[in-house]
Amino acid sequence: MLCCISAFGDRGPWAGRQGSEFIAQAASGYWRYITGPWEDPIRVGAYVATVGTGIFASQSIMAAFLNRERTSGTGDVVEVNLLQSLLALKTHHVAGQFEPDAWVGTRATGATDEPQYGWTAGDGKSLVFSFAFGSGKADGWREFCNAVGITDEVIDTQLNAGALQSTGIGSAANRLRPVYESYFRDFSAADLVRMVREHKGTASLYDDYAGLMREHRASRHIFGAVQAGDARLTSIDIPWLVDGQPVRVETVAPTESRISSAS
Repeated sequence: MLCCISAFGDRGPWAGRQGSEFIAQAASGYWRYITGPWEDPIRVGAYVATVGTGIFASQSIMAAFLNRERTSGTGDVVEVNLLQSLLALKTHHVAGQFEPDAWVGTRATGATDEPQYGWTAGDGKSLVFSFAFGSGKADGWREFCNAVGITDEVIDTQLNAGALQSTGIGSAANRLRPVYESYFRDFSAADLVRMVREHKGTASLYDDYAGLMREHRASRHIFGAVQAGDARLTSIDIPWLVDGQPVRVETVAPTESRISSAS
């Protein structure tokens, strides 16, 4: 098996060009997802292109081995690149931006699944996509259900898909959503989030645009300025501590001209 990893792939006007995490983020438009309206773009601090490409590469290699085992019996060539990996990670966003009038909601579980609008509470606000009780947290899920008024009889007869399936995202959760929401109408979304977390589950509010911008402004302390040639670039700082001190991004990734062909 041969796996080829590049910045922009082997086809198209940028084929064969050198690149980096920094360049791939800029070329994909990734920076606009962090900044606010009419503000300068902000580099994502995490190595989303690099890590995402690595994940796609490993998945593709395993798929090629499986294909060899089942059908061809021969080797294969797998090609992945930084730019297409970032675009793949933002498929729903890109589709919504190109056809905003046709966008009907985020399909969290797959392109052909029904859009997800969150779980509606009594105040009209929603919990984002799902509230979840993962593996090994069934007791917390049952206690949460009892806390919102769902009896053990309803749990055992109507919600018998269990904690993992009925509260996550998927067909069972979509089918059982009305059952939960009939009890959720006695609580605010914020109260439900608090209660889920108290019972060892995960949940968050499905925020609107104004709320997202409010949170965005409140989190500006995580941004830092780095020198990029003669200009200053805003970047998300690394969220780690070394010897009790915050680690700060001091310089940007190398530009294309400084990347050797060996890279």
